[in-house]
Amino acid sequence: MFIDNAAALERIELAEHDTPFCWCAAPTVPVDSGRAIWLRCTSLTRPRSVVHKLLTLDFAASHTNQRILELAEFQQRAA
Repeated sequence: MFIDNAAALERIELAEHDTPFCWCAAPTVPVDSGRAIWLRCTSLTRPRSVVHKLLTLDFAASHTNQRILELAEFQQRAA
C-alpha cells in the first residue's frame, strides 16, 4: 500500500498530537532514520554517562521511540 504526501503528513501530525511529550517530560519529535519516520524523545540525543543512566534508571528503552511511517509505503506523486 502506498500513501501520498498528504496522508504521510497527516500520520506524522497525528503522532505528534497524540504523544507530544515522553514520560520524562521531554518533547517528542519526528526523526528520519533512513527507512522510517520515528517519533522520538528529544532526551535521547543528549549525551549522558553510564553512571548517570544507572543512578536515575534512565534507559533508552523506556523513552518514546515509536515508528510512525515506513518509507517503503510512502510514495511521492508527481505533480
